[in-house]
Amino acid sequence: MLHDITFLFASVFIAFIWFNTDAFIEYIVNIPKIKQIFKADAFIEFRSKNNLNINYPTYIMMEKPSFFTKLISCPICLLTWLNIFSIYFLQNIYNYFINVVFSYIIYYILSILETYYGNRKNI
Repeated sequence: MLHDITFLFASVFIAFIWFNTDAFIEYIVNIPKIKQIFKADAFIEFRSKNNLNINYPTYIMMEKPSFFTKLISCPICLLTWLNIFSIYFLQNIYNYFINVVFSYIIYYILSILETYYGNRKNI
């Protein structure tokens, strides 16, 4: 039971950080070799030059459209594949389906809360 919850929240955490923050780019900007691999400078320049407020997954989908970039730039797809790893550890296919559904629900609730409360000014 604890493993189910661990995989559930781990997948939601990874997806939330990937889609709703710039944490990935902020961390890799300081690592030169990795920064070049992920073209972080190009993303930052593209976003500032075009005055767009897009996230990194959207950028890579625009720049290099492929099956893989579609998978990692879609929250539902990414959560589905992140939860697939839980099948190996949990040894139960039914828990996989439960984890996928609840990870969607939790991710979208967090995204809605972040949109609503993240844009509010201190009163």
